Amino acid sequence: MPFLVLSAASVVGCQLEVSLDGLDPTTASSSVVGSSSSVTSVTSVTSVTSGGFGGEGGFGGEGGSGGSGGEGGGWDPPQFTPDKVDLLFVVDNSGSMADKQQILRSAAADLVFDITNPRCVDGAGHPVAETQQPASGLDPCPEGTSRARTPVSDMHIGVISTSLGGHGSGACAPTTSASNADMAHLLARSDPGVAGNDIPTYLDKGFLVWDAAASRTPAGDSDPVALAGKLGNIIQGVGQAGCGFEAPLESFYRFLVDPEPYQTMILDDDVAVPSGIDVTVLQQRREFLRPDSLLLVVMLSDENDCSIRDDDRNYLVAETRNNFRLWRPRSECAINPNDPCCRSCAQNQDGCPADPTCTGPDGNPARLSAEEDPVNLRCWDQKRRFGYDFLYPIERYTEALTSPTVSTRNGDTVPNPIFSDLDPADGNTRTRGPQHVVFTGIVGVPWQDLARQNAAGVPDLVDGLDAEGNPVGGLKNAAELGAPVD
Repeated sequence: MPFLVLSAASVVGCQLEVSLDGLDPTTASSSVVGSSSSVTSVTSVTSVTSGGFGGEGGFGGEGGSGGSGGEGGGWDPPQFTPDKVDLLFVVDNSGSMADKQQILRSAAADLVFDITNPRCVDGAGHPVAETQQPASGLDPCPEGTSRARTPVSDMHIGVISTSLGGHGSGACAPTTSASNADMAHLLARSDPGVAGNDIPTYLDKGFLVWDAAASRTPAGDSDPVALAGKLGNIIQGVGQAGCGFEAPLESFYRFLVDPEPYQTMILDDDVAVPSGIDVTVLQQRREFLRPDSLLLVVMLSDENDCSIRDDDRNYLVAETRNNFRLWRPRSECAINPNDPCCRSCAQNQDGCPADPTCTGPDGNPARLSAEEDPVNLRCWDQKRRFGYDFLYPIERYTEALTSPTVSTRNGDTVPNPIFSDLDPADGNTRTRGPQHVVFTGIVGVPWQDLARQNAAGVPDLVDGLDAEGNPVGGLKNAAELGAPVD
């Protein structure tokens, strides 16, 4: 799968303008750089309504969605323009990510410069020459020009990975790699093979602080070149030795939203039970997330999201020990995954006709072969391939970015930390609304979406037609990608 990363300038043009002016007062903003296959697969996740798995070696309990967002009825979001930014990068650290992280490192530096010292433009929107650009966002533009957007002078920048361990399975143990279980803690390490941070951050809090006017005590970074260098080193230190069951959606949720991020996952009669509270996450969240900032979440990944539900036996989707293979789905799944009888052969079959393909040679629920169940594809197209969704529903995350309340493990409704004042003692009581949240994905794209099409309308890397109808092949350029779809 080709990996599409636009330059920072293009990312800025894709809803990540970091503009503190003219925010829509009523809507949250989300964008995807490219048409992500991983995002598409995530949005197809639905809650399981046919119950848990039973039978030999099967799953127990009800197939719920876990703690999801609460109801937002009657909420009147506050109306104001933020004067600060909290920027969180969620970076995939599974194998194959080093080259993408290097591109992000370069793009993030350009983004920092664009945020802190936006270009001066004339009345027609043309940028001034480099020699005329002010050295700082605090300096005025040349006469007759103005900033393309308001410079940001107060910003927190944090980085987390997508590795949340094995969820109760034997996969992704921290003893195998220290970065297998980063657990949404802020990262500032130079070596992904070593636990703990060693890159200096603001007061050792795990995140960087842009403080253009040196108004803090002690002052944060006021040199954009130095800030970009630090951020680049942190992104590089995320590494690619993390868990292959990457969970970017649950990672951002755990860091920013989860009211009870668990400390450990224990197995009770083979059922995963979250235990304890990760106070590190709560403390880092409280220090990083201001109540009235513009919150930006930038997610980088090249594979399907694998945000496994942390309950029942959903962890089995990540199990790899002893050549473990999942159970075969009923035959209805190949035709219609939404069929009420599309279930795993290990689930209760009540109300459905007998399916001879569901019984294995040993008389137990049939299992898939290694060819049918490659581990690297465990989080793709689950309902059709396995008859069961092991992942949290996408609504968990859309509601987390828009709803004033969320649910605890036990289903109790509590305030959403994103829209709450986490530090009442600081005297800042203004809280953001959904219009102050921007979520952007920089993700993998099917090559067919990028390739030029031939005269028959088929993606063709050899004879695909450009905008003038010439058979030049290759991938579409930026103008072609942005053209209306017929």
